[in-house]
This record gives sequence, structure tokens and C-alpha cells, in this order.
Amino acid sequence: MNEENTNASAPENAAAQENGQTSVQPAAEKNFTQKELDDIVKQRLDRERKSLPSKEELKAFREWQDKQKTAEELSAEKIAAANSRAEIAEARCAAFAKGVKPDAVDDVIALARARVGGDVSIEDAIAQVAEKYPSFCNAVTVPAGEEKPKITTGVSFNGGDKAVSGVEAAFLKRNPGLKI
Repeated sequence: MNEENTNASAPENAAAQENGQTSVQPAAEKNFTQKELDDIVKQRLDRERKSLPSKEELKAFREWQDKQKTAEELSAEKIAAANSRAEIAEARCAAFAKGVKPDAVDDVIALARARVGGDVSIEDAIAQVAEKYPSFCNAVTVPAGEEKPKITTGVSFNGGDKAVSGVEAAFLKRNPGLKI
């Protein structure tokens, strides 16, 4: 039966080709197993890795690049690194001077660096951050013209009220050697 179908379709294909028409026969799809797909991906990755330099080659290349630098370039890099360390130290000192808690110094500096630029120095930026986020500071910063808030504990230490209640009077009467 298959032979009849293929034989019957052969003349039709020939006639279709003569008329300029082509028949498209569905190609059989190949199903891959997971192992086959893994092997294909592994082969592609291996080919790609072969085109990349090894760690030793990269290290040798970087060493070669360092050797190609002039003394001026090397000194410029050292100067830039020293300047960076100095800026960080100055920012840390400014943060401590503004009363920033030691565990919050790096956070304050990071926030202040976003504000630095134009007319704003790192010291001014740290002051702005300390004012906006007082929880970073040891002491409460009070804006100019305002009073520092008073913190009370409920106990008066300045001698306050000298009036003695009846209970205290009776207690002192029974215990004359005690001072309150």
C-alpha cells in the first residue's frame, strides 16, 4: 500500500515541478534525549573555552602590560591611589568631627558622596546627612535658633520639692538617724 502511494505521488511531483510548483514534504523531526542535549551543549562550551585564554595566559598578559607601563604612568597610578586613601581618611575624620557613630561612618560617607559636587564639599555633605539622619549621630544636633530638647527621667536631682508627705514624716519620726 505504501508503494502505491509513493508511486502515485511521483507523477504528481513531476507534474508539479514542471509547472514551477514545488511540494513541501514535512521533514521528520528528530527528538533528542536529555543526554544528547547535554552532550551538544558540552561540545559547544568546550569549543568556546578553547578560544578563550587560560588563567596562566591572562596572568602573563597582565604582567606584560605592567612591564610596558612607563615610570610616569606607574607614579600616576600610585599618586591616584594615595589621593583616594587621603580623601577617604578626610571624610572619616569629618564624619567623626560631626559626631557620627563609629558603626555608621561608612554609611554616612556613602550618602554624603552622592551629594558632593559643585559648591558642596565632603564636609558640607556630611553635615547635611547628619542633619537629615540624626540617628547616625551620637549627640542630637539642633538646628540654629532652636532649643535642645530636654530629656527627663521623672526624678528630680536639683533638690526640687522639700515638702514631706505624712508617710515620710511618720517614717522619719520613727527613724531619726536617717536622711532622705
